[in-house]
Amino acid sequence: MRKWMLVIVLLAALLCGCGNTEKYDVIVVGGDPEGVSAAVTAARNGMKTLLVEDDEALGGLMTLGELNFIDMCTGDDGTLLTRGTFLEFYNAVGGTAFDILTAKQAFLQMVENEENLTLKLDTAYIEPVMKENSITGIVIEQNGKQITCKADNIIDATVDADVAAAAGAPYTYLGQDYGQTENVTGVTLVFELSGVNWNAVSQYLNSDNDPNTGCTDKAAWGYNEESFAYVPQDGQTRLRGFNIALQNNGNVLINGFIIFGVDPLDEESKEAGIARGKAELQHIIPYLQQNYVGFENAALVDTASQLYVRESRHILGEYQLTLDDVLENRWFDDTIAIGSYPVDVPPNAQRKVGMIIGAPDRYGVPFRPRAMLPGWLLPTRKTII
Repeated sequence: MRKWMLVIVLLAALLCGCGNTEKYDVIVVGGDPEGVSAAVTAARNGMKTLLVEDDEALGGLMTLGELNFIDMCTGDDGTLLTRGTFLEFYNAVGGTAFDILTAKQAFLQMVENEENLTLKLDTAYIEPVMKENSITGIVIEQNGKQITCKADNIIDATVDADVAAAAGAPYTYLGQDYGQTENVTGVTLVFELSGVNWNAVSQYLNSDNDPNTGCTDKAAWGYNEESFAYVPQDGQTRLRGFNIALQNNGNVLINGFIIFGVDPLDEESKEAGIARGKAELQHIIPYLQQNYVGFENAALVDTASQLYVRESRHILGEYQLTLDDVLENRWFDDTIAIGSYPVDVPPNAQRKVGMIIGAPDRYGVPFRPRAMLPGWLLPTRKTII
């Protein structure tokens, strides 16, 4: 009789959801590079760690968004500023420009090598679990089943700070923090081409007497004049100077096509942006064939499955990096990352040309983990490129 009572109690517990709770020391939401780095580091420090990613692969912007050109990552003296777990990835993929399939495998291998780290791909984040004004866990959905995951430390590595925003962390949106309230920053649709003559590209960009263009064995940058001369069919798009990365199969990926009028927090708007981009590429490809050296036989293979979105929510934490911090190469006692990129104000529908301010050597990004509400762990934020 007592055994049957025990069985009934256990069944009741499962039906009420008590069996759908998992406990970790650290939960990282988002499998972009910053999420992978946070999860791997936590696991290596002996913490039972969960990494949640809603897509089928890790890497986010660098793999699914195909932004595979890591530029301006050295100091004035040539020192490589890529450090920590990012240096492991940099070495695994072979440097500044990398093959997408190689990058996916490199991120996955970094995660699978850690015995303290549990990875859940194709798993949706649903909502935060709150206790008073602190976040104590998250609800996820995996294989159609909702699971509550608890942890003492929650790291929001989602591209839009979804976890922090849902839990009440203060933030600004897009350009509100610098007075831009109407025009949304342009997004980029990376596209893949076959038939590009890399030798011709290299010879042209390395002999045009322009210090801002060039080509290596895997990366190229330039075609600025050709790009700005393009007249789009869709007035809410434009070309800018190309960043080009050679893939292992001989194809190239192009970062240089900007689309305006896309709301980063609206999935329908992003899907419409990709559709508009694909339509404009039907006009862009013939233009490249006629006007870009080395592109005479270029053919469109595909586009990235995700847009390169430069900014959305900006979490208001204990400290926000300032213009002066970047321009004056400031360092902090709690520096956890190094930057060398200048202040880059991207174009929008009204301002079709971006602005580059300064030429810093290197500056620190401080930890300062707590946001303005007590009990918060500030989400990691992607560097705007």
